[in-house]
Amino acid sequence: DDDEWGGGGGGDDDEWADGGDDDYSDDDDMSWKVRRSCCKCLHAVIASRPERLASLYATAARPLALRFAERDESVRLDVLAAYGALLRQTRNAQQRHAASA
Repeated sequence: DDDEWGGGGGGDDDEWADGGDDDYSDDDDMSWKVRRSCCKCLHAVIASRPERLASLYATAARPLALRFAERDESVRLDVLAAYGALLRQTRNAQQRHAASA
């Protein structure tokens, strides 16, 4: 069989039925920009809204922690920075609470 890709001669084409994925790679994936921008935005909200700390823990802590295994290093660094900001705000809140007691 001259067709090394299995397209002719009665080969099983079902494994290639999905189509469009063969020319798609991580290099072409631009969603990392969205994930990175989201982390930067979340970091800004965490740093600027300490009064929303409880709400931020409820909505952002787990999704951020799940992103620790992010494949793109620049996004992973922004995830860690945002989570670090959340921890700093927690420390600041505890210090304010201890000072007022």
